Amino acid sequence: MNIKHTALLLLTGLFSCKQQVAEQSTVDTLSGQSPAKADTIANQKLAINPDSVLKPFPGITYNTSYTYNTAVILTGDFHGDEVPDNAARLKWSGVFKSDSGYYIVPTNIKVSVVKDEILDDDGNKTGKRVETANKDTAVILVSGKILKTGKVNKVPVKSLVFPGEKQVFTFKGSTYTLSATGQKISEKNSELYMLTNYRLFLSGIKDGRQISNCCSPNRDLIVKTLK
Repeated sequence: MNIKHTALLLLTGLFSCKQQVAEQSTVDTLSGQSPAKADTIANQKLAINPDSVLKPFPGITYNTSYTYNTAVILTGDFHGDEVPDNAARLKWSGVFKSDSGYYIVPTNIKVSVVKDEILDDDGNKTGKRVETANKDTAVILVSGKILKTGKVNKVPVKSLVFPGEKQVFTFKGSTYTLSATGQKISEKNSELYMLTNYRLFLSGIKDGRQISNCCSPNRDLIVKTLK
């Protein structure tokens, strides 16, 4: 795990929790397949179901009632259906890490076709690679929401807050708490396990008033056991 996981959950939640449209609750019963996808984009405009990801465990139901107005993506290699064809044409802002710290700037992304090391046979290329022209490391890329360009103050938090845990931190003189709920499901003889119905919450007191935000509503995450 690394800083991208917490950044992805916080950004997705802060931009989208108040925009959720829960018109009808629908659930898909999954058929138990090997891990195949990573939850990289949650955006109705891109025609991606935000919860149509990670289907390794039989009998697990996934909430598909949420819709989003903000797209979030990472750089790297992905399965072909995780990166929509029009992603490179969208306007993106990136959170980047340099030797001197973190900052936000507008950026373009490049999407190229590559071999999917998990799904492709020899000669086939169905995977997609997401890159930016920025020489610094992209922590996260956001489209559909204008981010203010400039330096980003960092907070030393864990890359993943597990269900039942709390992490307290101070930012600009105010104290906040990250907490999480969910269930852990393990597969026998596997180094992977799933956090189902994972929800990340941010609470605290800002400018004298209590705030509470759901930063990640009902996500399902695949986590690798640390050895």
